[in-house]
Amino acid sequence: MAGFFGVSWHSPKIISKGHLIQTSWPTVPKRISRQNTDTLFVHKNRIPMNYVYPFTALPSLPVIRFSILGFLLFVALPARATLICPDDTTVPVDPCDHVFILNYDSLDWSSTVPLMDTLFSPAQGAVLSGGQYIVSITGLDENGELDVCNFILTVVGSPTAPACDDHLTVTLEDDCFPTISPLDVLEPFGLYCEEEYQLTLHTQLGQVIASGPTIQVDVSMIGQPFTLTVQNVMTSQTCWSTLEVTTPTFFRIACPSDTTITCVAPADPQFLGMPQVQSCVEAGQISITYKDAFVEKHCPDTLDYVITRTWTATNNFGESVQCEQIIKARRYSLDEVDFPPDYDGTDQPPLPCQAGVSYSVLTDSGALGVPTVGGYPADKATCDFSVFMEDSVKNICGESYEIMRRWRVFDFCDNQFKDHIQTILITDNEPPVFEVPDTVFVSSAPDCGNEMMLPQAVILDECSSVDFEVKTPWETLSQNGGPAFVVLSNGTYPLVYTLTDACGNAAVKSVVLVVAPPALLACPNDVTIDCETYFNDLEGPLAQGNVGVLSGYGSPEFASNCAPVFTESVQNNVNACGQGTLVRTIETANFSNPETCVQNIHVQHHSDFVATFPADETYVCTGQTLPDFGAPEVVGADCEHIEITYTDEIFNVVPDACFKIVRTWRVVNTCLFDSTQNNVVVESPESALPAANCDLNGDGNCSSRTFQDGLNAANFPNAAPDGVIEYAQTIKITDSFAPEFAPFNLDPVCVEGNNCAAFVTLPMPDVLDCSEVSMTVTSDLGVGAGPFPNVSPGTYSVTYQAVDNCGNSSAITRDLVVFDCTLPEAVCKTGITVTLLNTTFPPELTVYASDLDAGSFDNCSANLQFAFSEDPADIARTLTCDDLGTTTLYMYVMDEVGNTDFCASFINVVTSGSNDCDPPTTISGNILKTDQKGVGQVTVFFETPAGLDSVMTDNNGHYVIQAPGPIMNIQPYKNINLTNGVTTYDIVLIQKHILGVQPFTAPYQFIAADINRSSSITVYDAVIMKKAILFLINEFPNNTSWRFQPTANPYDWTGIKIGDVNLSADPLNLNASDDRAHERPIALVAADLPFSAGQRLEMELRAGDTDWGGGQFTLDFDPEALSFRGFLPGKLMAADMGTLFSDEGQLTFSWINEGELLPGAPLATLIFEAKTTGTLSRFVRMTGSRTPREAFDQRGHFRTPVLRFEQVANDQHSRVGAPSPNPFSDQTRFEVFLPEAGSVSIQVFRADGLMVYSARNFLSKGYNYLMINDFYLSGKGIY
Repeated sequence: MAGFFGVSWHSPKIISKGHLIQTSWPTVPKRISRQNTDTLFVHKNRIPMNYVYPFTALPSLPVIRFSILGFLLFVALPARATLICPDDTTVPVDPCDHVFILNYDSLDWSSTVPLMDTLFSPAQGAVLSGGQYIVSITGLDENGELDVCNFILTVVGSPTAPACDDHLTVTLEDDCFPTISPLDVLEPFGLYCEEEYQLTLHTQLGQVIASGPTIQVDVSMIGQPFTLTVQNVMTSQTCWSTLEVTTPTFFRIACPSDTTITCVAPADPQFLGMPQVQSCVEAGQISITYKDAFVEKHCPDTLDYVITRTWTATNNFGESVQCEQIIKARRYSLDEVDFPPDYDGTDQPPLPCQAGVSYSVLTDSGALGVPTVGGYPADKATCDFSVFMEDSVKNICGESYEIMRRWRVFDFCDNQFKDHIQTILITDNEPPVFEVPDTVFVSSAPDCGNEMMLPQAVILDECSSVDFEVKTPWETLSQNGGPAFVVLSNGTYPLVYTLTDACGNAAVKSVVLVVAPPALLACPNDVTIDCETYFNDLEGPLAQGNVGVLSGYGSPEFASNCAPVFTESVQNNVNACGQGTLVRTIETANFSNPETCVQNIHVQHHSDFVATFPADETYVCTGQTLPDFGAPEVVGADCEHIEITYTDEIFNVVPDACFKIVRTWRVVNTCLFDSTQNNVVVESPESALPAANCDLNGDGNCSSRTFQDGLNAANFPNAAPDGVIEYAQTIKITDSFAPEFAPFNLDPVCVEGNNCAAFVTLPMPDVLDCSEVSMTVTSDLGVGAGPFPNVSPGTYSVTYQAVDNCGNSSAITRDLVVFDCTLPEAVCKTGITVTLLNTTFPPELTVYASDLDAGSFDNCSANLQFAFSEDPADIARTLTCDDLGTTTLYMYVMDEVGNTDFCASFINVVTSGSNDCDPPTTISGNILKTDQKGVGQVTVFFETPAGLDSVMTDNNGHYVIQAPGPIMNIQPYKNINLTNGVTTYDIVLIQKHILGVQPFTAPYQFIAADINRSSSITVYDAVIMKKAILFLINEFPNNTSWRFQPTANPYDWTGIKIGDVNLSADPLNLNASDDRAHERPIALVAADLPFSAGQRLEMELRAGDTDWGGGQFTLDFDPEALSFRGFLPGKLMAADMGTLFSDEGQLTFSWINEGELLPGAPLATLIFEAKTTGTLSRFVRMTGSRTPREAFDQRGHFRTPVLRFEQVANDQHSRVGAPSPNPFSDQTRFEVFLPEAGSVSIQVFRADGLMVYSARNFLSKGYNYLMINDFYLSGKGIY
């Protein structure tokens, strides 16, 4: 069996787990197999065991390793197979056969080792219908072992109904003619049999473009809306999708090969090639342009320049592709220069002279050649080459010359040149070529003389000068014709003309002289001219009487010895089209027997006009109307009278457009065309004529749209004009833009009459579109534009839908307002009487317009409005004593839409008592400070016969009193906020006034400083103020907080705050205690004494600044930590401090410094008893909680007082200096002296007592400095 090996042995020893096991197996072959790479076992009842086999000889077994203990054989056998099945799998049936054919090769199963054989169930290729199947795979490995795996296969599905994608977009990027199959349109999740489906492509109007199992699209469909219908031909089920064919398209460009040319060779594309373009669009719809990037080179570079030519191809969809071509131009060498040939009979024959052409023109290098390189002129400055030419000229005779032309080509880069001599001969070897008349006539008539005029020889070809000789029977002339003697004897005589040129070449001709009687030899022949000549050259001069303009058409011919004088007249019989005859009469005026000639100049109308018709158009409509598609352009209509007309025929079913216009143009020459006939001659376009003469209008090309009247390929070049050219221009319109409605609103419709209904016909709006538009109208009234009878007032929605010939549609919705325009009928009462109510003063009564209504009515509205005017809100009138008596009123009646009518009535107003209308008393006034600030919260008492009453001023100091009777007395009063505006500085100002140092100047100051109202200002007033500041008193003796002085207006008063000498009081302030911060601080200093509970403390206040002028403040301390026990005066006396609130932890101070202060001078000592442990800085701070905090220096400048604590040294020798600078902006420093090195802490507090900075530093013995940066503080302020 595969995977097993036969082994023969005798009495095998079996070792199991280190113990020898004796066996008694017979000497027979055993099968050995392997379960893993390290264990050998034999099959005995298929139980694996470990064996060791001693052998005297090795059997034929696959051996990996053996060793001898006797013989030990290790057998390595292949691994056992393990099959891996796929997960349970669901598969669809074939949509066309409706079954699933089982193919195990398409399933994801595997084995860990190669298999010898495989068994499948169901079998390979089994045909399964819908349902679940258990699939088994059995594998046999090399060992003969079998393994099996199973999984569940679910076969599902049946063909689904077609479901299309809403929209399919196809580009032509890879294929100009992509094919669409049904599966491209159907939703991907469906189960479809593609063979059962058919596609149909049609326009939005339903026109079928293509149908079949597949549909091919192309570039002509880009930008057009299409619909794709997919139909199951077995079930007839359908679905549809919109199709958009769009860019990008297949578009490739290949440049001409890179090349190297000489610097004199042209680098234009016509010489170096154009790119090859592959595209889905026609070549005529692709523009190809290029742009050159020119890099100039210089010596000693072998290149003269390099051009990088970028080619760009752009199609009509705006797509572009590019490629680059590199063109290198090299400098040539002198060895490459070719010189022009000699013209002396060696390289080229000599040049014959030419009459009227100088030798310099004949020998111009442009004709005889220049040095060239590769056929191109070598003289090109950009190549750093120049060509020089110098001629040496020798005259041989007449116009015969020998020219030695020296050429030099100079190379500026190598400073080398190359010379060449070109020989040029110009020869005159031919005699003059001339002509003279064969016969000269002389008349023997009496009107002619004996001197004839010999005709001049007309030289036809001669380049040199000529000598003339004319021999007559009577003389020889050395001139070219002219007057000569003649004997008037009738007969025939010889004349001989001889012409000799400067090189000796001679020519001779004979002429016959005839003498006979006739003087008039011939009249001018009749001629026929075309109408163009007539109109251009003759019509104008003849109209002005200039008959000489016809001289070019010939004159009468007389004998050469006659000198006639002519008279001439013309009869003009030519019409406006240039058809007719000019009859010209010429008569001699000086002959005894006059001679007369009549010449007919026939003018023929010539219809040879050329018309170029506009090209066919395929127009994608982007606007509201069709553009101008051009008109015929007519040239050559010199005589013709041209009329241009066209007729349009519209075709709505067109394969590749929305609709088509066939516009038939007719260009008619009314001078020739017979309207009773059709187009007799069908013209051929330029493109159908012989190429050499096809350009009829001179535009340089032969168009398929340009025609000449009566000219076609059959009669070319002899046209047979019939006066008319017809041409059909085809205009295809593709329109994907919806019709656009012109600005439009529906005019309101008025309801007239008593039935409250209107007759409505809806108007049609103007619509702008490229094609004809059909309109449908739907509205709340019904379908169509009406008419609609019995339409009630209201707003109705109207929708207009416009559909053009291309199926594009748009709609607008407008509101139609049907409104009632009939006025209501106003009916008034003849009048009413009302009584004013005296419950208020003045007595009044409100009446309503409806009170006057006596049955007004309307055709539509049940709810009418009534007003006293056209304003609907004017529904009520309040009548007062001013309205007593009879007043005419108008009642306006308004319906629900605002239609208004009115009628007149009257109202009689009376009172219930005789004096109800007596007026009350109203007065008002203002109470202001002297700085014109209003004083609020002033109680203004006033007295009337009814008793005492009061009002209060507002924040502007204004008050109003309304009393039912006369006001007998007014008195303002305000006695609140005693210390509002009262400061220590006011005391200083009072003292300065008393001392005469700074007397008061304003009257209000005298009243404000008279605190006790003694009519004098004394020190006692200052004492009272200080007590108030220290809160020792709460009112001024014999005075109020405010006093008021009358003004010129008996109702206006001036408010004066008592104690406020400098006008600092806030007339609205309810809280007199407030900090008055100023920019610069001024300090008091105290030692930051430590204390513990029960300890008695003496807090010494010292001047931190010597500039103290005085100030006031509140010293707050924590009553839970400290108890105030007393005061030791210094500069600060007991009268300067208030202790009324000491139990609450507040001491008030008001102090004026008199005299000089020394730095650190003690001001006072405060005595406290400690209740806890701490330092003074933790529990004491300066505030304005009671007495506002304010200070001033000795110059009277306001400052902000601060309390600064100084650290207490460990011994009496330690000390801390003041901060410097102070104030500061960035940083300040303290000088600290320590007798011994040690730790020092620093704490910084804000003015409100909040600690903002704390630090501890170890300082060395001696002087140290501590720095504080503004970074550690909380901004500007006092610390």
